[in-house]
Amino acid sequence: MNKKLVILIIVLLSLSTIGITIIQVKLIKQGIELRETQFESNAYNALNRTAYHLEQLYALQKLNISAYNLDADASDYQNSLLIQYGLFDSNGFLNQNFIGEISIHDSMTGAHLTINVDTNDGHQSIAYNAEGTSFEDPVANLFFQSGGFNINNGTSEFRNVITKKQIEETLINELRSAGIRTKFQYTLFEPVTYTTIYSNINELTPEIYQNSYAIPIYNNLFGNDLNLLVYFPSKNIYILKNLWGLLSASLLFLLIILYCFATSFMIIYRQKKLSDLKTDFINNMTHELKTPVATISLAGEMLRNAKVLADTEKAKNYAGIIMEENNRLSSHIERVLQFARYDKGQIELKKEYCNINEIIDEVVHSSELRIFNMQGKIEVRKLAQNPVMLVDRHHITNLFNNIVDNAIKYKGDSDLFIQIKIENVNDGILVGVQDNGIGMSKETQRKIFEKFYRVPTGNLHDVKGFGLGLSYVKAMTKAHKGRITVSSELGKGSKFEVFLPST
Repeated sequence: MNKKLVILIIVLLSLSTIGITIIQVKLIKQGIELRETQFESNAYNALNRTAYHLEQLYALQKLNISAYNLDADASDYQNSLLIQYGLFDSNGFLNQNFIGEISIHDSMTGAHLTINVDTNDGHQSIAYNAEGTSFEDPVANLFFQSGGFNINNGTSEFRNVITKKQIEETLINELRSAGIRTKFQYTLFEPVTYTTIYSNINELTPEIYQNSYAIPIYNNLFGNDLNLLVYFPSKNIYILKNLWGLLSASLLFLLIILYCFATSFMIIYRQKKLSDLKTDFINNMTHELKTPVATISLAGEMLRNAKVLADTEKAKNYAGIIMEENNRLSSHIERVLQFARYDKGQIELKKEYCNINEIIDEVVHSSELRIFNMQGKIEVRKLAQNPVMLVDRHHITNLFNNIVDNAIKYKGDSDLFIQIKIENVNDGILVGVQDNGIGMSKETQRKIFEKFYRVPTGNLHDVKGFGLGLSYVKAMTKAHKGRITVSSELGKGSKFEVFLPST
């Protein structure tokens, strides 16, 4: 895969992911801001309705108290037009069922009073207009004596009319009607003198004051307004809970996008890496196959020479070279085909009871000549009391052949020494192969079992192979339900341990 194309795809994917993430975050932020605006609007609507109902409640109860405080024995009490018209009952209490308008004109004083009683959402509301200074009618005169309804005499009169429970119940009902169901704190105070009438806030801090909702109340009824302030301590959590569905879906889709991006990136990276490894594999395979082919070709040319054919010993020697290189070529091809079959899951293990000691002896025998030519040494320690295991003899032999072959390829500057130890452990057998070769770094140890990976040796190409040996070793170990571990240090050699379970 072209490197520039890979970089372009990664850049485009990155930009697209970043753009989608920014847009998603912006939409979530706008959603939160919209809910905050909606919450604020609903809160003020609820407070305005609370103020309205408290004003009406005060007006109605104040009228009841005023009427009840009249002298019921007064001869002119029952003659009050407000009682005759039905606004008050015979006991002096406001008639809760009265709806309509009453207009009274006092011919003696010239005063005029208009009272309008209506219902709003099932609640009785009163509006009045008074002109003049006094009325002969004792009940009507209340509107002039007190200026209608006022609390200029202090907050004690308000507490006598409206209770804390009534304020809290009205607030709860109106907030619920507005769709707000979260904890709140409130305070009702006179802003000029900062006299608190009712409150459930321990301390009105600047933070609470800045983040609260406040409206004037009774401003149409009293000489001094009151302020009703409401604070929602869990407002942000409440808003986020209301947006939980949107936030969850947005977060889920965002995670899916990020996951897809990460997966795509890893796939592209692995494909690029695999492409590079396959290119190296093809180059190595070509090099490995060209050597025996060239040798066979040269030996064949020599056998066509009449002088060589006349010399029987030379002819046999060249024929032996052809056979040896042919076997080497067949071995390379068979190794590649065998791994390809396993990679596709086409290999079936033919298990039989085998003596691991005997298999190791075969491996040592096949490698002894090469090790001897390097002035090296191989040692076997047979410590297993029960070396017989149910394995595929052919593949287990190839497995240990690959490990020993790897130790020979990567020998160090000193004389090669390989030690193989066989022992029984944990219901199985453990075979350790230790050498004194060049060793491996931590990074190399993590990669050596990958397909086509070869330990780097700089620009030198003195190490032969396709990068399939240790990958095959791990695959065969896994096929036998075993495990393989490696420990190594640069310059001090490597140790491979293969565990094969008895079952």
